[in-house]
Amino acid sequence: VFDSKIPIPINFPGIKIVRYEIDERDDYFLYAESTATSEKCYKCGRTITYKHCLDEPITVRHFDILGHRVFIIVRPIRFRCFYCDDHPTTTQRFPWRTGKSPYTKDFEKYILKQMINSTIEDVSKKENIGYDSIVGILDRSISSNIDWNELLDIKTLGLDEISLRKGHKDFVTIVSAINVKEELKVLAVLPGRDEDTVSQFLKTIPEEVKVKIKSACIDMYRSYRNSVEKELPNVSIVTDRFHVAKAYRKCFDDFRKRELARLKKNYQKKSRRYQEH
Repeated sequence: VFDSKIPIPINFPGIKIVRYEIDERDDYFLYAESTATSEKCYKCGRTITYKHCLDEPITVRHFDILGHRVFIIVRPIRFRCFYCDDHPTTTQRFPWRTGKSPYTKDFEKYILKQMINSTIEDVSKKENIGYDSIVGILDRSISSNIDWNELLDIKTLGLDEISLRKGHKDFVTIVSAINVKEELKVLAVLPGRDEDTVSQFLKTIPEEVKVKIKSACIDMYRSYRNSVEKELPNVSIVTDRFHVAKAYRKCFDDFRKRELARLKKNYQKKSRRYQEH
């Protein structure tokens, strides 16, 4: 669907964009109408078509456009079920949104990609999204299922640890893949970084997918190497340059701090001797 003045392609099932507004912060608000004609009753599971009313408006963030945040605003339809004795209502569900998430699925996938070789703090600043919101996206992605039939051309697997809380030992692992077309895709978010968790995931990869994986790009955490060596023995292991550079900078920074402390201490000693004379 394209607006007559500003082209914003939105082709989500169940809604139609009818107008847009730009607020004082230059955020785009796309107002949509529901086009749904039926829904599954949350109690009996049958298809229901009676439109009872419109629910309260929901606001869902989508991809940014030219640096401007984009939000979709829509009032879901509430359908009434006459199969159930108490005639309950079920609110329209949107396939482009996970549960009650304030973000579209596409936007959440985008944020997960930005997390690879980065930190929550950096992504929060770059994408203008709250720290806790990113943690929420990671949490929602942990239970996602993988359709391996769409991933038969993987050549490189990636394992990257992310700290959920700064200064805390609370980690998740982002599993990503690059296919033969050099396209990057986030496969899963694992609840931890220990060897058992990673190995259990690698065991779920079908053999027809495993045989095509040529390399695994990992950070410097030992459990990742152990898991890959055990579950993917024929795969070449590559340590990601981001983490190598980070480790190098840490060594250099530690050395710099020690030298500064030593020089400062020597300077203070010489200064005291000079004052005594």
